Amino acid sequence: SSIMCCVWIAGVPALFLSVLVRFRMRLDDKSITSRIGFLYYPYRPLFFFWEVPELLRRLFLTAVVNFVGRGTATQFVVAMMLSLLSMLAQLICLPFSDASNNWLQLLSLFAIFFTLFYGLLAVLGAFSLTPIATQRFLTFLLIFVNVVVILGLVISFVPIFRRLLQRIYNLWRRRRANVIKAITPPMRARSWG
Repeated sequence: SSIMCCVWIAGVPALFLSVLVRFRMRLDDKSITSRIGFLYYPYRPLFFFWEVPELLRRLFLTAVVNFVGRGTATQFVVAMMLSLLSMLAQLICLPFSDASNNWLQLLSLFAIFFTLFYGLLAVLGAFSLTPIATQRFLTFLLIFVNVVVILGLVISFVPIFRRLLQRIYNLWRRRRANVIKAITPPMRARSWG
């Protein structure tokens, strides 16, 4: 199973990168966008490949880190370093075409880093040495940071929901007008004579 895990970890990003590089000159073509647009569409043209390092980051955080000192502080430190490097790359490159996505990604990466830091403190037994007030503060901070990420995601979807509701309302108004038009008998000209 370890061999297949390595094939998966190396193979999928390599496949995605080869497809993106192969079609990099035609990424604006509608036929290409409909097939592989999910790989590059959210990113600025300069960073059309950014999904590959993102995929590698996710794979390393979930799969590779499990092979490094399972349940030890080393595992948390490796994951924290990867998260820190990801935050740095995100901050320097700002690869998303939408600024709110850049900041939401940065906030998410910070939440991952802080969650790993909290886990490192737990593994090291630091909570048994700290006062209760500090423990409660760190726990509150952990919850707060993660809730802020969720709220940021919800807030980023507000304009999309607003447009969707506007479209539904406009469609309903047109259909209602058509139904009223269909059931209302035509007005006949009155004769006053």
